[in-house]
Amino acid sequence: MQATPARISESARQQLNVLLQPQAALVSETKPRPRATPDARAGKPSVAKHYYRPSELDVKPGIMVHVEPRYPVQAEQDSVGGRVVAQLFLREDGTVEKVAIVRAEPPGYFEYAVEQAFSAARFTPGMKDGQAVRVQMALEVSFGEGER
Repeated sequence: MQATPARISESARQQLNVLLQPQAALVSETKPRPRATPDARAGKPSVAKHYYRPSELDVKPGIMVHVEPRYPVQAEQDSVGGRVVAQLFLREDGTVEKVAIVRAEPPGYFEYAVEQAFSAARFTPGMKDGQAVRVQMALEVSFGEGER
């Protein structure tokens, strides 16, 4: 039995400026809370990374590679569908620095597939005032029972 990828809506492809079929849809744009770095906790000044939201950019990142999360075998065996909301943190060069899972319904089935697929994704850089910048963007991936 071969696992089938998750499906994506047409509006999601447009939001990510996708020519190929990614498996994600923008759902929100939120700022991460600054976290204290080890240097900051030790009383040393630190340079916190700033991630721009897509709405703050002159040019939004566009996905460059086909992203296709694999439908997990256990979810297929259990005939389970669901969705995952994740936050992507992109470097200036468009590579993915981090994938943070915000919510998964049901939990325990689809998170790993989303992390693996989007960790390998490549985007055109987000641009602000003519400079490539770090970007954060939320996405939603749906895994439907009938889509395997």
